[in-house]
Amino acid sequence: MSSHEKSPEAVFGLSRLIDPVEPKAFLCDHWEQKPLHIERDAPDYYSDLLTLDDVDQLLMMAGPGFETIRVVVNGEETPIEAMAQRGPHGRANTLEAIYDHYRRGSTIVLNSLDDRWAPLQRLTHALGAELSAGFQVNVYLTPAGKAQGFKPHYDTHDVLVAQVHGSKQWRLYGAPYELPLAGRPKFGDEIGGDAVPEQELTLKRGDFLYLPRGVVHAATSNDEASVHLTIGVHSLRWANVLQSAMEKLFDEDVRFRQGVPAGFARDEDLQRAAVESLRQLVGVLQDGLSAERVIEETVTQAVSVNSPSLGGHLLDLERVRDLTPSTPVRRRPGVVSHTAVTDTQVTVAFHNKSVALPRQVEREVRWLAGHPGGEFSAADLPGRLDQPGRMLLLQTFLREGLLTF
Repeated sequence: MSSHEKSPEAVFGLSRLIDPVEPKAFLCDHWEQKPLHIERDAPDYYSDLLTLDDVDQLLMMAGPGFETIRVVVNGEETPIEAMAQRGPHGRANTLEAIYDHYRRGSTIVLNSLDDRWAPLQRLTHALGAELSAGFQVNVYLTPAGKAQGFKPHYDTHDVLVAQVHGSKQWRLYGAPYELPLAGRPKFGDEIGGDAVPEQELTLKRGDFLYLPRGVVHAATSNDEASVHLTIGVHSLRWANVLQSAMEKLFDEDVRFRQGVPAGFARDEDLQRAAVESLRQLVGVLQDGLSAERVIEETVTQAVSVNSPSLGGHLLDLERVRDLTPSTPVRRRPGVVSHTAVTDTQVTVAFHNKSVALPRQVEREVRWLAGHPGGEFSAADLPGRLDQPGRMLLLQTFLREGLLTF
């Protein structure tokens, strides 16, 4: 079996990624709190996800513009556009230029590899379903010889690091600002070359490292090439949840869109009136932000934070016309959904969309949307829906991608 045909049974979830640490202990003791380093005497632990040979193939198969590849050394990036050469052999020359930079000490970064490498896409879907967060996998290929891609810095998202080839020396300098949001400038310049790290560790092939956002870090290769996965965690933060809810309220209520009284900065009476107006708006804000409604909308958002899982969907669309009452179907693996009910509708959210149906089919929809796995047919659906209705229900969710044959 070739490397790009890795078995779906080898899907990594959180448990396998951090074994032998239990997920409950990890979330309680480390998540958004402190780093976790797991050493393993298992060099091939991540071979189902990626190998050095896979990276070689991916570089050869990169698009003509190499848009997803970055080349960096000591924090300085060489734009791919500067390497590109025109003419009939431009692509080959660009690839050679990338390798030339690598041979001279630059790190090659393959961004968002989960978008085009099935084992990593399955990983992000599994993690997303378990942790209700978005995930993105970047791959860092660093040559041997104490090479360093980036200077000490922190990220504004948590990272899970899996060392798949070689080893790297990591230096951790603590978190000068706890849990920074995305808009905060990244820290790094304040760390001088003579700064003493709080922790130094060697990440060997098969090892794992978790860094909460805000932890300043830097890494260098050893005496062989290093390949590691940086799995970025894009979680929903309270600040973002509240910001989205407030923006929706601002859109619904014109009072929030009115201006502060003209000339208030030089008129104390207007300033006192502005204070009273603000008190009233704060009250409206508090009354208008239903915690239940906000969380319901956030759940709907959380089930669609990762890319759709649509392998084989073209074949499904071709076969849907041949569906019979006894044709076996199943929930599409890796799809996370959320079912909500109003007075008139039952809605299933997934793949960044919602499929709304009449409330009368709530029982049937809940059953198939929550089906744990395995095959079933239209005849297996509970409820009082007649056979044509059952067929239409399955056809709808086959076309939309929640079900597959």
